[in-house]
Formats: sequence, C-alpha cells, structure tokens
Amino acid sequence: MTGDPHKPATGTLPPLARFPARPGPDTEAELETVTACDLCLATEIDPVDPECRLWACRRCGYVFDNPRPTLAELVRFYSKPTQYDGWIAEERARDALWRRRLRKIGEPASGATLLDVGTGTGQFLHLAAKVFARVAGTEVSESAVALARNRYGLDVRRGCIEDLDFETPFDVVTLFHVLEHVPSPRRTVEKCRSLLRPGGLLVVAVPNELRSAKLRAKQVLGRVG
Repeated sequence: MTGDPHKPATGTLPPLARFPARPGPDTEAELETVTACDLCLATEIDPVDPECRLWACRRCGYVFDNPRPTLAELVRFYSKPTQYDGWIAEERARDALWRRRLRKIGEPASGATLLDVGTGTGQFLHLAAKVFARVAGTEVSESAVALARNRYGLDVRRGCIEDLDFETPFDVVTLFHVLEHVPSPRRTVEKCRSLLRPGGLLVVAVPNELRSAKLRAKQVLGRVG
C-alpha cells in the first residue's frame, strides 16, 4: 500500500521541500560502485541514465543508483544540524500529507502497534501515536532522532533497521521514501517482515521518477505532434 508521494499536502507545500534531498550526482560525496543487482543478485546491469547515476538489472528490472553514496556518507548527510529545518518550518502543512497516509493504512485494531522505519523528525509517528496503542521508530540521522525525541517524546532508535532489535513484533511497519535510500532493499524488507506479527501489514512508498519522466515526455510529444 502506498500513498502518492508527489501529491502536495496543500497548495503551499513546494514539491522539492516534501522530502529531504540526498547527495546527488553533482555533490562531493563518498561513493561506492555496485557490481550486482541487490534483488536477484544478477551481474548483468546496465546504465539507464549515466548523468543521474541510474542503472538497471537486465534480469529483474530493478533500478538503482550506481555509483551511490556509502552508508557512512548518507548518515553524515542526513545528520547535518540544518537538514530538517524545512520540515519544521512546514510542520502544519505537512500534517495533511501524513494524515492522508495514516488514513490509507486504515483504522487499527484495538491494541495495534506500529513501527516507522526511517521516521525522520517523527511527525508521522506523532500522529500515529494517537490511534495506535504503541508506536516506535528508527532513524539513522542523529539530528532527526534528537528532534523526534525532544519535540514529540517518541521512542525512536538510532541506526539501520537491519542492526536493531525490538522486544515484540508489530502489527504495521511503514517505510515512507526510505527504501530507495538503503544499501540493500532486499535486506531491509526481509528485516521488516521479520518484525511483523503473522498477518501484519508492511506499507511502502517509493518514488517512480523513471515512469513519471516517460509520462511527461509522452505528454509533451503529444502536444507537439
């Protein structure tokens, strides 16, 4: 189940401010080269858009950054003290986005629990805490963890989900715009699955920029033709 990551919460929320940027092709970042597909382990991978560092697996179609920022680089980038200033400034407007996603999950059963992986400043988790019996979050950013704890009093653990353990499983695990940033989506999903109760719900939202670009191109060409 996914929300629409590109639909603004309100008319005042600028598109580029909805999610923190990540180290891009033009930034000075510590990079690593990927030699095989993370999903099917095939080595038949080809560039799709070299300028944007996008590659794809010939066997399963998985698209990924290559070369990509190392995990250490991502942690450093997202832990900058000012990284989430835009989120805080737009807190009220962003509430609508998170409330819409919370509604898509549906009404939780009595006593239901939720884990938000890559929770950022914890704004979604703060809203989820009002309808779930227990919520928890994970986040690699030191500055975001501090904001989530100090601003909302949340149980947010710092680190990668693959390296963290929880005492009890969850009814719902959410990953909103997280999967495209992790070194191994396969390992991340496997760990999230292991943290779910039987019959639990895994909610994932990811961008689909390739499809969006193709659609825009067709629309432009259609108008020109």
